[in-house]
Order: sequence, then C-alpha cells, then structure tokens
Amino acid sequence: MSGAANNMASWLSHITNANGIKSIYGESLPSLSNCVIHEVTFHRDGPRAMLRIDLPDYPKTAPEKWKASECNTVQINLMAVAISVSELRGWNTDGKVNIEVGQADIEKTILAHSNDGLILKIQAKSLFITEITAYRNSLKKKSI
Repeated sequence: MSGAANNMASWLSHITNANGIKSIYGESLPSLSNCVIHEVTFHRDGPRAMLRIDLPDYPKTAPEKWKASECNTVQINLMAVAISVSELRGWNTDGKVNIEVGQADIEKTILAHSNDGLILKIQAKSLFITEITAYRNSLKKKSI
C-alpha cells in the first residue's frame, strides 16, 4: 500500500472492529475525505453517538449481493461510546464532509468539517462500526 493510502486508511487503527471494512475493501482501504453524513444521533445511554456516513470510495471487488443490486455507495454506521466531549455547529444537506478519526490522550476522536461551516467534534472511550451496507445512489455514477 502506498504512503498516501496508509495515511487515508489510518483511521481504521482507531476503530475497535475494523475487520469488516478490511475484508470488503482488501488492500484499497477507504478514506474519510469527501464523505456524506446523513445522520448524527446522540443517545443519553452510554452516552453515545451514531454517525451514518456514505464513504467516498466503492470497493474494487464488491460482494456479489451488492453487484447484483447495482450498488455504488457504501454506507457505515460509526458509533462513539462513552462520550466525554461533543460539539456540533452548522449542518449541510448536500456538501462533502472531511472526517478525521484519531486519538487524544486515552480517548478516540472524531472531527468532521466542511467548507460551508459544519463542525462536528466527538471524544469517546471507543469507536465501533455497527453496520456496513451498500445502496444504489442515483446521484452518483456507478463505479466499475
């Protein structure tokens, strides 16, 4: 894997259960640049937050079920558990969002920002991918 690919995919090292994404994408792991956030839900239990995100990259070798359905977009649910800090400013409904996942001291961090003013910041004890799905996005050309 190239250095650029390693940097883009380094977010997976902060995810507790990254094996599902790794098995679907193989060596061409997805970046979190130019994502679409569909939903952010905060739950008092935990406390926790769930982000529903369209990834910008479609796997080169998608599962047969996705191929048969002519899917072109992968969507994940990213959950932050035991939140200690959260901040949400602005929102966008159709723009691209850059997401950074990292670590600050002993906590995991999510920072999402867009050119039109969206800022989402979350610090939590752990990050999990709770769902990986694919769908046919009519606003996007099918990846080959």
